[in-house]
Amino acid sequence: QLGNARQALSDFNQSILDFTVAAEAAARLGNPEAQIDALCGAGFAAGLLKRTAEMRKQAEQAMAVAQATGSSSAKAEGILGYERLLAGDLAVARTHLERARPTLIQEGALSQAAFVTGTVGFLYDLQSEYARADMLFTEAMGDRMRLATSCADVLRMTWMRGMALANQGR
Repeated sequence: QLGNARQALSDFNQSILDFTVAAEAAARLGNPEAQIDALCGAGFAAGLLKRTAEMRKQAEQAMAVAQATGSSSAKAEGILGYERLLAGDLAVARTHLERARPTLIQEGALSQAAFVTGTVGFLYDLQSEYARADMLFTEAMGDRMRLATSCADVLRMTWMRGMALANQGR
């Protein structure tokens, strides 16, 4: 929780350190889900600092933990997809994000699902799939995910949805 709080305060370097400590503690305690969450948190914070190599490394570590323990890899897949989007590899980003999205929703990981849903919507907008983008932005800001969506994500998706609507002449 401390890593998330520091992330919310834009203290991303400290957030990465907090998530790293949490991942190490979770590994010692044999809690792979908490370890995956912490690794993904560190990866996301690294991405916010545009340290995409570090972001990818953390997500790949989380994927390895998930595969080794039979845990869900959906959160790590979402981070990998976002990293690929930042790198401009839209085809691979789309594969990761579209694979992660339904699993995150099914697992009830609504904060991550809302972020991934909005990110897929943005990707669709970039690829001129405006109606699909609008549908996902509406879903991500709808009743099911709204309470799990951060204020920054709501602002980002509202702006991106406006672009998708404008591109449709609406």
